[in-house]
Amino acid sequence: MAIVLPLLLLIVFGIIEFGIGFNRQLKVTEAAHEGARVAALGGSAEAVRDKVRQVLGEMSDAELDVPPPTLCDADAAGGDAVVDVSLYYWSPTGLGALMARFGSRDITSFEIRATGVMSCVG
Repeated sequence: MAIVLPLLLLIVFGIIEFGIGFNRQLKVTEAAHEGARVAALGGSAEAVRDKVRQVLGEMSDAELDVPPPTLCDADAAGGDAVVDVSLYYWSPTGLGALMARFGSRDITSFEIRATGVMSCVG
């Protein structure tokens, strides 16, 4: 019985950690897509960043990196608007710190990246 509880907690925390990470990946992908949509419709770089922050909501308080996007030229159609989004966050369950004790890497923080690409409309 003494060995079952730690293993059960490890599995439960692993499921929670995976669920949170997967949710954040989906939100970052959605934010990159929405940012590319704004850029494709002729929005400015600041409008793209605002849209990304709006989609991410409370997650935008974490370390968010939105490099200058590739915007569309108003005169020429046919290019692509490209928006890259990177979000850094730390393990909310502490499972990464526990794993770092037994491994060689510190995996308490994660970087999630997504790229949104949309064709420019003229």
